[in-house]
Amino acid sequence: MAKYMDSAERAEENRTSAWTLLIVGSVGLVILVLGFFGIIPLPISGFSKYMFTGVMSVLFIVFIISGFVSMKKSKVYAEAASTEKDQKQQIIDWCVENHVAERINESLAVESIELSEEELYFKRAERLKHAVFAQFQSLGIEFLSDVADDIYDSLFED
Repeated sequence: MAKYMDSAERAEENRTSAWTLLIVGSVGLVILVLGFFGIIPLPISGFSKYMFTGVMSVLFIVFIISGFVSMKKSKVYAEAASTEKDQKQQIIDWCVENHVAERINESLAVESIELSEEELYFKRAERLKHAVFAQFQSLGIEFLSDVADDIYDSLFED
């Protein structure tokens, strides 16, 4: 199963991709133009020179366009990241206000004596996910798992 990637991570990934594509595309175009006009010697002549220049120009222009598209997407993900952060904080506040950790521990009181730490973790995490999903039904499964993992330690500190 793939790890959930929150919007902040996606924004950063798109931003770095955008800069890489923009730099490679721009440098490539500059080198290509300098080579075409003979400032930088390229060992190509005749029809091959025009064919090579045309194909590579299209490739570098596609890189630049892709860079701008990635930059635009990174801005969209950055806006979504603040929404996700607010939503996570809302869920954490709800869990604390409604004593979710205490209720989960009470429901596992009889079982927890016989459970190992790992088994207790998985049972608590599963019940935490159910409690959060019951309150916030619009959450995606991946986001719910990510939130549950993020807030588990703060709720169940021993």
